[in-house]
Amino acid sequence: MTAPLPFTSDRLESCSDADLDRLVENAAIDHSLALSPDFPAGREGALSKLERLMDIVLPTYATTRNDATKPVGASMLSPYLHFGVIGPREVMATVEAADAPAAAKTKFADELLTWREWFHYQARALRSPERYDRVSEWARETLAAHASDPRPEVETLADLLNGTTRDETWNACQRQFLVDGWMHNNLRMYWAKRIIALTPDPETAWATACYLNDRLSLDGRDPSTYGNIAASFGAGSPGRDGPPIYGKVPTRSDGSTRHRDGGPEWLHAAATRAAPEPTLPSSLPSALYLTGALPI
Repeated sequence: MTAPLPFTSDRLESCSDADLDRLVENAAIDHSLALSPDFPAGREGALSKLERLMDIVLPTYATTRNDATKPVGASMLSPYLHFGVIGPREVMATVEAADAPAAAKTKFADELLTWREWFHYQARALRSPERYDRVSEWARETLAAHASDPRPEVETLADLLNGTTRDETWNACQRQFLVDGWMHNNLRMYWAKRIIALTPDPETAWATACYLNDRLSLDGRDPSTYGNIAASFGAGSPGRDGPPIYGKVPTRSDGSTRHRDGGPEWLHAAATRAAPEPTLPSSLPSALYLTGALPI
């Protein structure tokens, strides 16, 4: 049986660049964010990042991966892994064949395979990996116990979205999302933990972190990024009941960046980068991250 298609085929393979630009311009999507110059689309973009990993990143990966002031310590492959443009098997085969120190290869394998696969395994066992109840029970309990603590640093959603809060380091983190569509792994932990103190309650903190990650990051809406946020809200064993707001959830300072040579200057420059101003939603879509599966 044959019948006409219920839509007009785009025939994208025959479209010129101008045709594709017009198609995107007419799409019902958020146009307030520009394309990221650091992440060219497609297979060629992924392979360029893989080549960069071999030539620049991997030789010193074991010692530079935690230094956000030196982007040569990050592979920047996560967006391409998220969209399936490249896979972990291909990446690891290339790493294993590279002329690089064994310690660097081992550390990279730990990040790509151990942690990424662990977060994917967690997501496989969860009905809604993006929902707040995936955070450790002890963490949710201690955050709830401290939910009424004074929160003098609460920021508006507009200031959080635009990276214009009173926290310079947090702004530096957020503006990587705004400008690059990606954030250095070391900054992500500080960024996520600080949101707990910058929002009115732990549920709003979780929804805010997931919303900003999903809207702005090219590797958002992903088991790995949800897993990282959940770990920042509390993973492993609880600590001693500590500071206000956080309770037994460990806090994190910005010392790993600010105390490096040139760290304060780097943070100031990163926090004041020219950035787009995304359209502000009428309200935070909290329900997506608190009560039901995300429609993605």
